[in-house]
Amino acid sequence: MFSRALIAVAALACLTGWVACNRPDWSTPVSAYISFSNALRKGEVNTAWSALSAESQKILTARAKAIADASDGGMSDNPKTLLVSGTGTAPDLKEVTLLRQQGNEAWVSVVPSEGSAREVRMVKESDGWKLDVSDLLED
Repeated sequence: MFSRALIAVAALACLTGWVACNRPDWSTPVSAYISFSNALRKGEVNTAWSALSAESQKILTARAKAIADASDGGMSDNPKTLLVSGTGTAPDLKEVTLLRQQGNEAWVSVVPSEGSAREVRMVKESDGWKLDVSDLLED
């Protein structure tokens, strides 16, 4: 009985935001990128997908449809498969820092546990900061 009450209190605390509960955090460019990376590492494709900007999702959706059409049904038109195909698992992060922010755009430095730093563009949308890779996806 006591354990059920404790679980109910913990669930309520999580739902009301009293504690983080491993939910993605889109409130800052740094926390949004970390949430994206953690989701990929855990295989949480839907969460990782929701971490992408609307423009990035639009381009990946069009690309997945084109691949599916060209494969005569041999490939799925699910754009989320493009997000994780060929990438393996996301590397552990050593450091993610804000480099600069200008209005609704920000750039973060991402340093994996092994490898060198790279700069990543983030954009602020109505539901928080999102990873924007649209410039990398355009042909």
